[in-house]
Amino acid sequence: MLSGKPIPPPIGRVDTFVDVRDVARLMVFGITHPKIANQQRYIACGGCANGQAIADILNKHYKDRNIALGTPGEGYEPGWGFKEGEIMIDSSKAVKATGKEWIPYDKCVLDAAKSFEKFL
Repeated sequence: MLSGKPIPPPIGRVDTFVDVRDVARLMVFGITHPKIANQQRYIACGGCANGQAIADILNKHYKDRNIALGTPGEGYEPGWGFKEGEIMIDSSKAVKATGKEWIPYDKCVLDAAKSFEKFL
């Protein structure tokens, strides 16, 4: 999308996300806190967003690029939460165990975009 491609269609029914840095943090937590994490399962989910959210974030921060506009604000909730009455994923156990919130979706998108800039 940063290079001007159209907004991709949804992958599944619910577009969840988690930053790879959060996944790594959770893995390190499991290794460094074996007594707490032993035989526990932690869900890694930062929230819910979609391709339109990516387009909105990129359009806000890359005004000089030709990024697809789509229908701004459509298909996702402010703050990247889950829609009322839809599938919801509770990853608070991991947040409580590690003491750190998930990296927000806009930061995930912008950090990824910055790393891709050199390839454009």
